[in-house]
Amino acid sequence: MCLQTGGTVSILTNDTLNGTPATPSNVTVSIDNNGGLTGLTVDSTGKLVVPNNTTPGTYTITYKICDKADANVCDTATAKIKVPSVIDAVDDTEVSVPQTGGTVSILTNDTLNGTPATPKQCNGSIDNNGGLTGLTVDSTGKLVVPNNTTPGTYTITYKICDKADANVCDTATAKIKVTPTIKANDDPDTTVGGGGIVDILSNDRLNGNPVTPTDVAITIPNDGGLTGLTVDNTTGKLKVPTNATPGTYEVTYKICAVGGTTTCDTAKVKITVTGTPNNDTGEMMMGFGGRNTRATSLTPSVLDNDQIGTRIGSLQPQMF
Repeated sequence: MCLQTGGTVSILTNDTLNGTPATPSNVTVSIDNNGGLTGLTVDSTGKLVVPNNTTPGTYTITYKICDKADANVCDTATAKIKVPSVIDAVDDTEVSVPQTGGTVSILTNDTLNGTPATPKQCNGSIDNNGGLTGLTVDSTGKLVVPNNTTPGTYTITYKICDKADANVCDTATAKIKVTPTIKANDDPDTTVGGGGIVDILSNDRLNGNPVTPTDVAITIPNDGGLTGLTVDNTTGKLKVPTNATPGTYEVTYKICAVGGTTTCDTAKVKITVTGTPNNDTGEMMMGFGGRNTRATSLTPSVLDNDQIGTRIGSLQPQMF
């Protein structure tokens, strides 16, 4: 056997001259038929020399040895040389795949007999999934990460084998980082008074599941002019300041998966702030017979503490 990268083959070890072992000093060696192994030669030690990059395969060689003392004393024999494939699986750099699943190419830097390895030439398998349950290899030679894989970094050991010779194999590692997926969706228009709160997480998703305040960090990249708008980290809701100027504001908020700075998304919510109504006392003054009487049992007027110009609204008694 010889490697595809070349090598030598001893052929004289079982040959004799006059009953004694044949050696390079008493016989000459030549090649009668190279059996298709182009570039095959004989070196000074009487060995066959297989060149580098010989096409893998099995070759039957016919060689001849002759007595150096009498060139007419010769004999021939055969030698079978198998040149196996050379396969090289090379470790891959880290690849990120979303938590919803995906594929990872692993053959791009691997070779078979010095040329790029392909699914037509090589079989791929998983030696160690590194804890990534459900990992498989598809017909294109790619690793397939299933949906709903737990986010994390996994080191996979895979193996590729020559389809022409299942004994010619090599292994390498691939590092797969499964990242969370996050989706922030624009929210319905909301109307609140000063000091009101706005729900924004109810239609957002993390790894396909409803977002909770403990799952994400919320920030406000753009308050749309609604100065003083804050986030209640406990509830995950936006809080409008009590003195907010009435108007309509388009706010952009951002949610990021807790523990990460790259798994983020933004969405918008349109907030209409109304004027804060005054609080009425629920009491009114009634005038009867020239006297003012506090009436708490009658329906109060909402005008009593409102004014037009400098005049305070009041209920005037009607005389019948």
